[in-house]
Amino acid sequence: MNEVEVNSITRQEVVLTVTKMKQKKAVGPDEIPVEAWKVLVLEGVGIEVLWKIIRQAIEEGKNIPDDWRLSINY
Repeated sequence: MNEVEVNSITRQEVVLTVTKMKQKKAVGPDEIPVEAWKVLVLEGVGIEVLWKIIRQAIEEGKNIPDDWRLSINY
């Protein structure tokens, strides 16, 4: 596998990713349903906070879940 440098994520990328998330699926390890993420992000309530957390995790490289460190590209 090749390592790729990750540039900071944009606010729009966060919104687009949340928009594409499928609803009515089992929750992940955070136990937060997709519907909650969509309300927070798409209604503008939590996008700034979520975007800041993701950017900080990527830029500082701290507390990044192992799943975020692995990318499978086809």
